[in-house]
Amino acid sequence: MNRTLKLIAAKRDGVVPDGGGEPGPISAIGEDEGFINDINTFLSTYISNVESLRFRESLEIVMRLSARGNLYLQQAGFSNPLLVKNSQRCDQALHRAVNLIWVLSALIWPFMPVTAESIEVQLNAPAGAISVGGLSSDE
Repeated sequence: MNRTLKLIAAKRDGVVPDGGGEPGPISAIGEDEGFINDINTFLSTYISNVESLRFRESLEIVMRLSARGNLYLQQAGFSNPLLVKNSQRCDQALHRAVNLIWVLSALIWPFMPVTAESIEVQLNAPAGAISVGGLSSDE
């Protein structure tokens, strides 16, 4: 989270760049297909665990999602040189990383509500909620 938000603040004037895709659910095609499929699988497992009152396993999924986000940034080559070399790819990685951070804030809320709210403030984003139908804004 820190690395992503610092780069957005320093290089994108604090504005999350356009990810280059259509609004709505991200389709699992292209170079990020594995990442998107992994995130969807983790979300499905998280929801199943919460519904089954398996909270320890739910929190473990949150940690695995976070680790998968870090791996995604490494695989995307996320760095200042990527910004110079391939600005569009860097913006896409930033956009997806910020969305994952927002999802993580919603997922950790039952366990760490103060931390979740802090993340939402840092993102300047509304609170998110996870339901069987997917992620939605509480606004």
